[in-house]
Amino acid sequence: MTAAPAEPPDDAELVEVGAGDLPELVALEFEGFLGHERWSEASWRAEVCRDNQCAFGLRVDGRLVGAALVSAWAPDAELLRIIVAHAHRRRHFAARLLDAATAWATSRGATRMLLEVRDDNLGALALYQRGGFVRMSERRNYYGPHATALVLVHTLEPGVTGAPGDATRKDTP
Repeated sequence: MTAAPAEPPDDAELVEVGAGDLPELVALEFEGFLGHERWSEASWRAEVCRDNQCAFGLRVDGRLVGAALVSAWAPDAELLRIIVAHAHRRRHFAARLLDAATAWATSRGATRMLLEVRDDNLGALALYQRGGFVRMSERRNYYGPHATALVLVHTLEPGVTGAPGDATRKDTP
């Protein structure tokens, strides 16, 4: 029998992150993605400063241990990134970030959310399946030779946000 993953600690604070958090976002990126799949600091800076996007983070003891980036162009939203530090995986942090991203997109009028994920990323696929995502299509060799991207979609329910009450946007420089 497999033990259930631990619940996030009560001190895991959900916040919106911005350009001031770039060093921590880049550190998470290097921990969570392979070299050719990593976003640069310039890429993160461009993404977190857009009006139609929101980056959420989870902080434990003041340290950024997870992040998600979502964009919304109603009626569609796109989950662009979820990263959780290795030491904090299997503790529902990614699910909490996914919920925040979905709530934010719904509050912006999105009725569906799309994302791309490597077909061999079984942990992410399980997370997204639990979150209501289904396979829409695939893009062969998207991440390189023999690295297929699956395009997943989730229908969002208007009026169901569950948005975090304690998330606050940080000013961008």
